[in-house]
Amino acid sequence: MLLGGTMSHNKLLGEILVSDGYITKENLDSALDVQSKTGKRLGQVLLDMNLINSVDMTNALSEQGYKRLNLLENEPDWELMHQLEEKFMRDNHLIPYKLEGEVLKVVISDPYNYQALDYVRDYFKVLKAESYVGALEEISKTLDKVFMVSYFEDGSDQKEEEENLEEEEDISAILLENSPVVKFVNEILEKAISLNASDIHVEPQVTGSNKVRFRIDGELMKIISVPKNMSRQVVSRFKIMANMDIAKKKEPQDGEITFKHLSSPINMRVNTMPTVYGEKVVIRILGQGNSIKKLKQIGLSEDNLKKVMSKIKKKQGIILATGPTGSGKTTTLYSILSELNHESVNIVTIEDPVEMKLPNINQTQKGVRIDFNQALRAFLRQDPDIIMIGEIRDKETADIAVRASLTGHLLLSTIHTNDALGVVARFLDMGIEPYLIADALELVIAQRLVRKVCPKCKAVDAEGLERAKNLFPEEFKDVKEIYKGEGCSYCNNLGYKGRLPVHEIIAPNDEMRFLLSQKKVEEIKKNMITETIIEDGIKKVIAGKTTIDEVLEKLSF
Repeated sequence: MLLGGTMSHNKLLGEILVSDGYITKENLDSALDVQSKTGKRLGQVLLDMNLINSVDMTNALSEQGYKRLNLLENEPDWELMHQLEEKFMRDNHLIPYKLEGEVLKVVISDPYNYQALDYVRDYFKVLKAESYVGALEEISKTLDKVFMVSYFEDGSDQKEEEENLEEEEDISAILLENSPVVKFVNEILEKAISLNASDIHVEPQVTGSNKVRFRIDGELMKIISVPKNMSRQVVSRFKIMANMDIAKKKEPQDGEITFKHLSSPINMRVNTMPTVYGEKVVIRILGQGNSIKKLKQIGLSEDNLKKVMSKIKKKQGIILATGPTGSGKTTTLYSILSELNHESVNIVTIEDPVEMKLPNINQTQKGVRIDFNQALRAFLRQDPDIIMIGEIRDKETADIAVRASLTGHLLLSTIHTNDALGVVARFLDMGIEPYLIADALELVIAQRLVRKVCPKCKAVDAEGLERAKNLFPEEFKDVKEIYKGEGCSYCNNLGYKGRLPVHEIIAPNDEMRFLLSQKKVEEIKKNMITETIIEDGIKKVIAGKTTIDEVLEKLSF
């Protein structure tokens, strides 16, 4: 069996992961201990222990000399994929990528899986199977993309029965793991995770069927209509998984699901709401599609990155992320915490909910018996260096947060305002004294998310450029081209693939602190030299990362 790439095994996988900062030496020692007892390969042990994700693993393998191929950026040959059994590809985490003469290029997560590679070579009757490493998530998402259409069409074409069975009459349909309803619900969850959806909407229709929509890159997209004969049972299955009472149909309920995907647990928050046609289910997939990113990876401009890096080194003060729900505030704070996470500091958080579990950080889930205020008061008796509060919502939380930040603690939180300077007005409205705000506030990061231009169907947007020059003549004066996506199979004909943040950052200097202490907010606005969120968005349009339409739609407020 011939493998693609020139192997360079001078550096061991564990050494690469440590030197690249994916794991610590202590993590590696623990994993090696488990490996000696289980006999598993080190990479699999690290994945099982949730110390790395499959992208980290794949990148490390590429440093060893294996060729890397990202299927989300390089479309495979669909016809080749349809010649192989889907189950075989899923079980072995591989995809036949492209056939070039007598050479078949194969993307596989485990380049040591020679048995599978030999099988594929013999199946396609080629002389050589050239292997490329790909991340588990990338392979899974590609398989979902190629096979989801046929799967869902098959599900939609099922003949509906005359009458729906009541859940109580056939409870096995929603409890037995091998029942069609349970398999169907699991498949919906798998598809949503693989497509990087943030939310799943299961909505009752006047016909008695349910419509399933996924929110992908901030936009809702219809995926399937659930057959009438399965609709009520599908809803009941979601409720069972979320530990809800299936008998209660006339009142809203909240619950949680932990779903295993590619050997990793995915946490989901579930809410049901009665409507005139039945119960609607909305599932929020927490921390979906993201490993914890480093600060330099979250889309900050060079100037903004310097501002943030200088301020997070402070020993006390408040750092706030602001923006609407779903704008990536928590992701930004997690990146900051990851940067600050060292053995020498005690970091505590209170979150609602805990979206991602961070190693070596003490995270607390807000609940009925503990709210933000209670947790914050308790934290101050826990000898913290850094505190994160999920959100500052009221005067009491704001007051404790400000005072904690002035007594030797660095405090991170989120708050809902339209822009960075709106944070000051919000604190003033809560009754916080202006001089305390001026002393405590170190950094405000306002952000929104805009969709990225699809790299596969990116094209010149002459009409958009003309509109941009009319609206922002100075900014676009010397710009020759901007871009848009024309729509293709890779982006589901949307022209967009993925999202990126745009920012507005305020790091108060002495002059601004003086004006803050005097409540002169309007004067601060007049003299601000900070790049606005619109200006950051325009720069990303000029760089070809997003479109002028996205900036106008998402950043106008």
